[in-house]
Amino acid sequence: MSKAITDKTILDMVEEGKNNFVSSRFEDAANLFESAVRNLEKINNHIDSVYFSYAKIVSLNKAENWEQEIQSLLELGKRCLQLGLTKALEQQKEESNSFEKSIYMNHAQKIMKILNLEEERESIVLSLVQLYKSLIQDENTTHDVRENFQERIIGFCTEYDHPNLVMEYERIKLCQILEKAADFLSTSGKLAVDVIAANKYIKSASIYLEFNMQKEMIKVLEKALKCSKHGQFYKFGFTKIQRPPRAKDDSGKELDPDPDMADEQINEYLEHLLQRL
Repeated sequence: MSKAITDKTILDMVEEGKNNFVSSRFEDAANLFESAVRNLEKINNHIDSVYFSYAKIVSLNKAENWEQEIQSLLELGKRCLQLGLTKALEQQKEESNSFEKSIYMNHAQKIMKILNLEEERESIVLSLVQLYKSLIQDENTTHDVRENFQERIIGFCTEYDHPNLVMEYERIKLCQILEKAADFLSTSGKLAVDVIAANKYIKSASIYLEFNMQKEMIKVLEKALKCSKHGQFYKFGFTKIQRPPRAKDDSGKELDPDPDMADEQINEYLEHLLQRL
């Protein structure tokens, strides 16, 4: 049974049952849905195709006092939902397509809205947040898509009353604003902005450290060191380390601005810094 046929057939049955008040069509749709889910579970494929169908069936039939049949369908659907989220989370591979992964989130959000799954809300929201976070951190996620995901998670967590998660993603968004500002400064060609840019990177890194996002933290710390190794690395939770002396001219005066650090120097300095966190 193909994905398209499964979805269309189930929804057609639901609409027919709704329009003609035929309870048997609802039951047929539920049976077809159950069969489709079990088959899809076996092959672990296209599980997202039945999310919305499931939500439609249950929501449309609550008014029909179809309680006993709905309960078994509801349990199956919840399992289907969790299976889909689990599958999406397991697919965090570099070759995976970020847009395809987001399908699971979209369907899960639709189901939560339609069914008002209060008991399951906490685990579902946290699963979705984990998925959003992995997508935001994915190197293959473009900047525009990353910003879109950030806006969506902030809105989603606000809607489902998760103020702490909203704060987290607002802070992560601030990281990227700081990084963008530092990028602009470091490439502006203006004088005496190297340390200012480095400090913006350091501030961004400190927020990533707060949320244990080490990969992102290291990336902006490397940028900071390429700007200037004289930034405020001792602030925002980073242990102060003694900077190496600057290069000197023939008279013994330190050169200013500081020459760019070579990549191997940056790696060595970064390693010392991370050891002291």
